[in-house]
Amino acid sequence: MQRRQVAVAHEMLNRGCEHVVEVGGYLTPLDALLRDLAWNFSYKLPKSYINIDPSVKMPMDVTVDGMRSVHIPMTLADFTNASAMQFRHAFKLSVRDLHVDASLSHSTDKICAVILSVWDPHVATSNDREALRQLFHHVGFLAASAADDEMEHLSVVKLIAEVAHDLKPTQNEQVFDCSKELSSEKSHWPGDQVEHLDYLSGGGPDVSKLLTASWSAK
Repeated sequence: MQRRQVAVAHEMLNRGCEHVVEVGGYLTPLDALLRDLAWNFSYKLPKSYINIDPSVKMPMDVTVDGMRSVHIPMTLADFTNASAMQFRHAFKLSVRDLHVDASLSHSTDKICAVILSVWDPHVATSNDREALRQLFHHVGFLAASAADDEMEHLSVVKLIAEVAHDLKPTQNEQVFDCSKELSSEKSHWPGDQVEHLDYLSGGGPDVSKLLTASWSAK
C-alpha cells in the first residue's frame, strides 16, 4: 500500500505544494518520501509538512533540506479545538499561520492536505467532521483514499471537502489492489486489500451545499 504514498508525494511535488498537512501519517508519513523524491528527481521541497496523528509516539519538529517537518500526537479535532489555539500559534502550526507566513495572500493553491485510509473514526462525530471542514477550507488540493469496506466514510470526507472549499475530484480514482500480496497475511481486516485514491481540487466554499450537507446534522 505504500504505492499510495509514493503516488501522492509525486503529485504534491509536481503541483508545487508549499505546505502539506497530513491527517494520520501512521507508520509511513509522507515527509520522508517527499525528501527522497525531491533528492532523486530534483523537485523543490515544500516549506513545511505537518503530520497530525494520535498514534505519533514522539513529537518532532525538525527542518531538513529546508522543509520543516512536524509530527503532533493529536487527533485533528483536538488540534483544531479552541483549547489548542495557544499551542498552535506558539509553534506557528495552524494552517492560517502557514497561510500568512508563506505570504500567499488569500490564495490556498499551495496548501495541500492528505488523508489516507479513511475510516469511521475520521468522521465519527460532529467534532471530527467540523475539524475536517476547518482544514479543507484552507487547502487547494486534497488527496484522500479508503479501502473497499470504508467507501461510505470516504464519501463523507469528499462531501465535506466540496462544501468547505468546493474541492472536487480532478481525475479518475486510482485503485491499489494488494489482494495477491495479502493473500496469506492474517493481520489485515477483510476488505482492506483494495484501496481507492482520489485527488480533489477547487477553490471556494459552496454556500448552497452548506444548507443541505447531511454530515453537519449528524
